[in-house]
Amino acid sequence: MKRGDRITLDKLRRLALRWCPPEARWDSLIARTRRRSWGPAHELGHALIEPVERWSMPDYGRCSTGFCRCVGGECDVVERAAMLISSRLVAYAGYPDLAIDERTSTDGYDLIASPYYERRAKRMLVKLGLWPVPYTMSRLTSALARRETLARQHDRRDTAHELDITNATLARQPASRDTHPGGSKTLARQPASRDRSPPTSRSLGSLPADANTKCIRTCDAAVLVLRETGNPAVMWGDTHLLHEIAKRAGLKINGWKTERQVLNNLTRCPGILIPKHTICGGHERLVRIFRLPDDENMPGDNMPGVRP
Repeated sequence: MKRGDRITLDKLRRLALRWCPPEARWDSLIARTRRRSWGPAHELGHALIEPVERWSMPDYGRCSTGFCRCVGGECDVVERAAMLISSRLVAYAGYPDLAIDERTSTDGYDLIASPYYERRAKRMLVKLGLWPVPYTMSRLTSALARRETLARQHDRRDTAHELDITNATLARQPASRDTHPGGSKTLARQPASRDRSPPTSRSLGSLPADANTKCIRTCDAAVLVLRETGNPAVMWGDTHLLHEIAKRAGLKINGWKTERQVLNNLTRCPGILIPKHTICGGHERLVRIFRLPDDENMPGDNMPGVRP
């Protein structure tokens, strides 16, 4: 191994400032005042494994460590995988004692320290090509660059979908047939506008009900259904609304799996909807809720995951 290719704590901090998304990372963990800290390695672990759809969410939209109420304890598995990466990165840097400090400083680590979560976390890392963990700066930088490439491809794909929706909406607008003031001849049909700006919440609310659903994303279909029915939000348990959104988006109806598919699609790409979490009734379960941006009086409040 070349001397300049060794992993150090200062290099991990610079990588965290360069690659970790500002909206989701904890700046206090990678502050320059904490020169000898496991925080940058932990943030790099999340940046390597988190889906790109969650990069714009605070704390990546994760639940509290050890108290995950998602299906299959997904948030706990992700947190355990991030800790596996960070423990090895600080060990490569020559400070294996920081891994012990990370475990003792993480609230709820006792609940995710079981072999069950470790096996699932390792399977996740193997699937992502991150096990064994990159042990040189060049390998680590290459892995982070691949994640940034996926994020850019995701942004371009979302922009392409929005342009398709805009063009489909403009193409269905009726052409003007104003009568010429000098006689009975009508003016020639005006060409469709070439405005390619992404659709706003106002334009999405004015889409016709019989629009072609093949080019409508789930988040756009949700906006249409919510505005038509007068509902300010949609959440877990709204069976009728979720099925209506699935029909509008052209998804296959498959019982309760349809509701989960709609919620997963909205989580990956919420569009103009605001993703939040709320406590569901007597179940005391933390569930996902997506509300319209112009509704400010929702009972649910954002409850980001409490990470160390």
